Amino acid sequence: MLSGVHFHLMKLSPKNVATYIRAINANNSVHGIIVYYPIFGDRRDDEIRQLVAPSKDVEGLNHQTLHRISDAAEVSRPPKPGRNVIPCTPRAVAWILEWMDVHDRTRPAGERLQNQEICIINRSEVVGLPLAHLLAGEGARVYSVDISGVQLFQRLYYPWQSEALHGKDLPNWSVQDAVQRSRVVISAVPDPAFRVNTKWLQRGAICVNVSSEKVRVL
Repeated sequence: MLSGVHFHLMKLSPKNVATYIRAINANNSVHGIIVYYPIFGDRRDDEIRQLVAPSKDVEGLNHQTLHRISDAAEVSRPPKPGRNVIPCTPRAVAWILEWMDVHDRTRPAGERLQNQEICIINRSEVVGLPLAHLLAGEGARVYSVDISGVQLFQRLYYPWQSEALHGKDLPNWSVQDAVQRSRVVISAVPDPAFRVNTKWLQRGAICVNVSSEKVRVL
């Protein structure tokens, strides 16, 4: 238990999870909710994620949180009560890239990954999609790869607003196309079908593996 933080562990049957979450959403004495996934292992898990009140979404998995991740100004501020939480794994990957000086610290928030091309092999609600929003929000061109194909996430600039482009399909692109274009390659798919052939990589490419599988081919 962290200092000043109290937690209560509840073990529930899958059919009772939704009911319990609704109850603690309304309980003012509870300030955060963490759900251990998978519960059902299908789309019902996403329905559970959306039941968690954004104000209590400690893991940052609610869609309302996801759509604000691309707001670089929001992300760059120190965490405070009531402010959106960035999912832990995407945030950790972003910190790794910052530590490796992929970000241009001389640029303002929202432009620190300008002109960077990044491939993310995963588009899950837990890792790949939040990470795509997070990196696109800093100006990168993000190639998001999953079993359905490749999508481009990129921040669009207008005189009156800026926003991340959500999932523009890149027809006929393969994982090889996305990897070859990218200076940074992030893999988070625990499946040997998504291994990356090292011959596809640019010289000096930065590779981050968030998967339990060895995703490279020697």
